[in-house]
Amino acid sequence: MGHFFDIMTIVVTIIVVFLLIITTIHSSVRLVQMIIDRKSDLNKKDMTQSSAAGKNAVSEKQSETKEKSPDMDELCAIYKKKFLTLKPLEKRTQVYIEQKNVDLIKQLLLIIEPKASISGYIDSIVKEHLEKCKPEIIKLYKEKQSDYGN
Repeated sequence: MGHFFDIMTIVVTIIVVFLLIITTIHSSVRLVQMIIDRKSDLNKKDMTQSSAAGKNAVSEKQSETKEKSPDMDELCAIYKKKFLTLKPLEKRTQVYIEQKNVDLIKQLLLIIEPKASISGYIDSIVKEHLEKCKPEIIKLYKEKQSDYGN
């Protein structure tokens, strides 16, 4: 009976990891979409601000006093270092994801960083997700593990 629960724990763990990978890939695609949308919004704001530069001197002073966030170039550099650096994978395994996500990632990597591999990109995303969500993952795992009497 204990062997059955060990197998079930492994199966549940594999399913959770698979779902986390899918969620991470989806989140990454959404992040890229948000960055692209943000860039187009910034261009629109630049056009609007340049036409109304003389009219809004007070609002410009207020915006200068606000805390500045990292600029887009800095964010892009961080993103490239974190996700687009070519890293060899020690051991590989096959994982299935939606074709539309693979196609989008291929298109992005081809332009952004042709030397980056899809597997390395996805591995970096999953690694960050697992590190970022470690407390939640551990809690969920322990809850399920206690259900099986381990």
